[in-house]
Amino acid sequence: PSPLRSPSPPPPRPPSPPPAPLPPPPFPVPSPLAPPPTWTTHPHLNCWWDGHGADEVDSPAGSHVAGVLSMHACQSACLASPICEGVVVPANADSLRCYRKTRINIDMCDASDAFHLYTVTRYWPPAPPSPPPPPLPASVAAINERFLSGHPVATVRGCGVLVHQSDAQQGRWPWEATWGRLAASLINAEAPFMFSTSAIGIVLSPEVVEAEGIIYCSYPSDANSMNSGECEGAVAWGAEGLGLALSEQARRGLDESCLWGAPTAEDRSHCRYNEVVLWGEQFLQQLPRIVEAFFYPIMGRVDSREGDAESARAARRAFLDQFGLRDTDFTRLLTFDVAAARRGTAPWAVAPLH
Repeated sequence: PSPLRSPSPPPPRPPSPPPAPLPPPPFPVPSPLAPPPTWTTHPHLNCWWDGHGADEVDSPAGSHVAGVLSMHACQSACLASPICEGVVVPANADSLRCYRKTRINIDMCDASDAFHLYTVTRYWPPAPPSPPPPPLPASVAAINERFLSGHPVATVRGCGVLVHQSDAQQGRWPWEATWGRLAASLINAEAPFMFSTSAIGIVLSPEVVEAEGIIYCSYPSDANSMNSGECEGAVAWGAEGLGLALSEQARRGLDESCLWGAPTAEDRSHCRYNEVVLWGEQFLQQLPRIVEAFFYPIMGRVDSREGDAESARAARRAFLDQFGLRDTDFTRLLTFDVAAARRGTAPWAVAPLH
C-alpha cells in the first residue's frame, strides 16, 4: 500500500476587501482656511442713505429683508451679500427688522435710541488655484433637449432642467441666496411645472451644480423650505436622490397646500412642482458660472403677476454689471412657454434683449 501522506494545507484566504468609504454627510464641511466673520456692536446708532452714513443693499431704499425674524438670520442675510458691511436693527427686540447696509461711514451715522448698528469684519481665505475654465454655456437647443429627455435618474442633467424663480427666500435678484439656501425645481416633459407661471428665473448649469455638491435635499412637492429648517421631511439627499423625488412627484395630483398670500392655485400650477433645496453658500461661490440663462414664463394663466419680460431684462443687466460681464459674454435671455411645456413640446426660446 502507498504510504499515508498528510493532507495538503488549505490555500490561504484572499485578503478581505477594504471597507467601503462612508458616504459624505448631507452638509458641507466648512473651510478651515479662514476664521469666521466677527461682528461689532454700535448701540444707539442708525445709518442710512442720502448722507447719513451708509448706502442700502436692498431696494427700494429703506427696504428690510423679508422673512428675517432673528438676529442670527439677519447676520446670515448680510453675509450672503458680498457688498453687505453691516446691519441696522430696531432696538426693540420684539419688532426685529433687518436693514442691510454697505459703504458704512460711522462718523456720518446718527445717534438714535430706536436702532443699533452691527458691522461685520470678514476674513477671506487665500485665493485657491485658478479652476479650469467652465464649459461653454448650453445652447437653447441643448436646454430644450434636457427638458424633453429628462426622467428620474441619479444625475442633474439626466433629470431635466434645474431652475430657480424669484421668491421670498432671496434678495432683490434671483441669484442672491440670503437665507443660506435657495429653492429650485427640476422640470422636464413629464414634470413640466414650476413654482410660478409668471416669476422670472435662472437656468442652472447641471455640470456646476453636480460637481460642486450644491444640492442639499429634494422633495416631490413644495416643502416650505423657508420654514422647514434642516430639510425636515426630505425624500432624498444630494444629486443622487433627484430621481426618487421625481418618481414620487409623478404619483401626486392637484393640490393647494403651497398657497399663501395673493397667488392662486393657477399661479402655482396647483402645487404640482417639486422642490430642490440648494446650499446657498456653495451656490454663491460658483457665481457667475452656475447661471446658464435668465428667463421669464409666457403663455400661462396668471392671476397675480410676479414678473415679466422687463423685470427679466433688468435682472440680467444687473447680473452683467455685478460680475463685470459683457453682452457677448452672457447673451442668454429665454422665454419659457408654459402651455408648450405642458403639452410635452420644447418650451424654451430666445427672447429679445431690448
